[in-house]
Amino acid sequence: MLNSKTAFLFILLAMLPLLAFAQYFSKSIDLDQSGDSGWNIFTLDEELLIFVASTYHGASATALVKTDFEGHVLSTKIFEGAKAPTPNAILLEDTSILLLTRPIPALPNRIQVARLNLEGEVLQEWAFGEELEYEI
Repeated sequence: MLNSKTAFLFILLAMLPLLAFAQYFSKSIDLDQSGDSGWNIFTLDEELLIFVASTYHGASATALVKTDFEGHVLSTKIFEGAKAPTPNAILLEDTSILLLTRPIPALPNRIQVARLNLEGEVLQEWAFGEELEYEI
């Protein structure tokens, strides 16, 4: 049988994973697209970086949105005609972002990789698979 101290400790340990996740804000951010979904969120020193997959007028786009911890939008960068294939198509390094996208309209097996600075400006770009053929 549990005594009151053991029961309290058990409840506290059960709630510990919930306490580990901080909620900074909960709001909708309109990027003036027809459908946006936040795919991944990164905490930077003084702000949040939100990775967004969008659609606009029947096409695809990828966006990076920076906010402060209260949810005020500091900057947005929209990459029209570039579809992010998965929520994990972004990597943060110390001073740059690696972003993986597929061009729209999509060519078979075509992938684009861009290295961006933390402001979302493109530093380098690579394209892979432009002329690849299917193998059976």
